[in-house]
Amino acid sequence: MIENFKKIHYFSTFDDDKLEQLCSFSTLEKLHKNEILFYEGDIPNKVFFLIDGKVKLSKDRGDLKQVFLHTFSSCSLIAEITMFEEMTYPATAQAVTDAEVIAVDLEKLKSEFLNDTDTLKMMVRSLASKIKFLMQTIEQEIATSSEVKVAKFLLKNVDNLKDYKNIEIAAILNIAPETFSRILTRFKKESILSSSKPIVIQDFNALRQMV
Repeated sequence: MIENFKKIHYFSTFDDDKLEQLCSFSTLEKLHKNEILFYEGDIPNKVFFLIDGKVKLSKDRGDLKQVFLHTFSSCSLIAEITMFEEMTYPATAQAVTDAEVIAVDLEKLKSEFLNDTDTLKMMVRSLASKIKFLMQTIEQEIATSSEVKVAKFLLKNVDNLKDYKNIEIAAILNIAPETFSRILTRFKKESILSSSKPIVIQDFNALRQMV
């Protein structure tokens, strides 16, 4: 278990004694693709460290739809805010791929590590990155149109578009797959894209003018 903790950069300053202490109340859990790690509103009893795979966070919008928040890759900390606030899990976490997480007992972590300087620094770094994700989501949601959202995403992810399925991009942008498909069709007709499956950008200037 110690070797798994060492894979996570947040623990770079932890010595073996601290890591062994963490291991004493931690378990390694495997998730299958689409399996739920926790639901929004559940009472938290664990904090999770993602060591392999991808997990996405989404929030209930109240109309049977969910708003995508972020996708975490390996070596990420999930649900650490529950260490500081008496609250339920603020979002639903679901495996995007098969994944492995270290599940750490929340109460043990709070009682034995909350006053530890290294732990607090680790939590601050993680929470700061979450604030960045939140600001990006807010900026995305106040975009003037779905076309602008799509254009911004394509320009920002030009080097790794091949890694995304179209339905995944639609979920990330919080727009219906049908809407996303129509936008790609229009972009292709206007020669902004040379292909929509996979997405290949032809006219970068046209996209830049949209944003």
